[in-house]
Amino acid sequence: MQTEHTFNGQRSGEKVLEVVASHPYVLYPSALRSAVVVALAIGLIMFFPSWTIFASVVIVVALIYLFRSIYCFKESVLIITDQRLFVVAQKGFFRRKITEIDLYKILDMTSETQGFAKTLLKYGDLLVRTAGAREDSALTITNIPDPYSVEQRIANLEGMKLNSR
Repeated sequence: MQTEHTFNGQRSGEKVLEVVASHPYVLYPSALRSAVVVALAIGLIMFFPSWTIFASVVIVVALIYLFRSIYCFKESVLIITDQRLFVVAQKGFFRRKITEIDLYKILDMTSETQGFAKTLLKYGDLLVRTAGAREDSALTITNIPDPYSVEQRIANLEGMKLNSR
């Protein structure tokens, strides 16, 4: 049974069609860095007990860094509705960027997968260029699973909007 999604700023009559979260692999670098720092701090405590307070502070900072990465991962989403794209990019604990684009303003989209891990795990970026934007500026939705497939689903929605006018 699928539940209906809602979000702050949703227009009346607007239906959420899909919610796309970042690919889970984006957590790997943060988790690896945190694990290495915690392991080094534990080694420091084992071999130099007088450094326990310093090492404990380092462990806490590493865990806060990891928690921040997980929080940003969970809160950053692309919401596709029948009227617009709604992009929530959580940049930190106290920094969030929300961008909305009406479907009829989309001029073109480009999906980009670059690098070994992204190609292997099939995730990448979606660049959306809108009417009124400079030629060199595009909204970049980063690290989404199968960006080409998302691009095609949005393009099909645009086509439906154009046909209904």
